[in-house]
Amino acid sequence: AWLKQRLPQLGLKKRLVRLLRLEHFIGRMVIFVDHLPGRSLPRQHMPVVPPDPPFLVTETDGHLVISSANTQRYTPYVRLLDALPDTVLVNLYRGLYPLFQHAWEQTGETGYFNDRLIEVLDHLLATPVPNGPIPVVKHIRRYRFVEPALEAASAGQKLLLRSGHAAALLPKLRRLRTLLANGH
Repeated sequence: AWLKQRLPQLGLKKRLVRLLRLEHFIGRMVIFVDHLPGRSLPRQHMPVVPPDPPFLVTETDGHLVISSANTQRYTPYVRLLDALPDTVLVNLYRGLYPLFQHAWEQTGETGYFNDRLIEVLDHLLATPVPNGPIPVVKHIRRYRFVEPALEAASAGQKLLLRSGHAAALLPKLRRLRTLLANGH
């Protein structure tokens, strides 16, 4: 309830706040962050409502590639992240950190959640971002990356690539990582 009241006070528009699953948000965020370097993301613990389907592909030179129109599915989430200045986002996180740490401990993990967050940010910052359209191939009901290095990427890295916003998101993640690591 506190977070739901506080976010509009920070200047977030209601349409952006509606993207967040605020019930058990901190616990969801902790589980989501922890799974980003893994093979899959736990859909039941997503801290945001999922983007509208479908995932969009297009044919270019006889090959399927991620459609540039697919980025529109993720644009509201990028706007949500961009709506909060880096320092405001980090200060909000720091103010709520005891709750993040408690949620981390509730998962059975030891150590500090902040250390895990920085580790995950480092992992995401290592995402291989190809130039140009990204080739995919249909596999059962989903699409896989044609490039083995991309298909071997983590769920978090694939999410960045599929969003079409990796080039915009990675600098934001780098700035947040710097602020978190430097204690500012």
